[in-house]
Amino acid sequence: VIALIILYNTTSSMDHTTIIIKNLVAALTIGLGSIATGISLGNVAAKGCEQIGIDPDNYYNILRTTLLFIVFIESSIIYSLIIALLLTI
Repeated sequence: VIALIILYNTTSSMDHTTIIIKNLVAALTIGLGSIATGISLGNVAAKGCEQIGIDPDNYYNILRTTLLFIVFIESSIIYSLIIALLLTI
């Protein structure tokens, strides 16, 4: 919320403190987004491998579903990247 207020502030000049805060918030956005994405990807991959070990006959169905969820999880880091890039402008 604070980053959005700073981002859309209509003052003519930005001081160094505002620039530092914007860059810090952008770095935190990417950092937290990466950590959450990494943990989620690890959990999905582990559960997919576990399920394939339990039921190897449904290998292709489990693989397809796992890859689909991985794509959905990866989209969250793309959103974090877009927000961070918008903050640094």
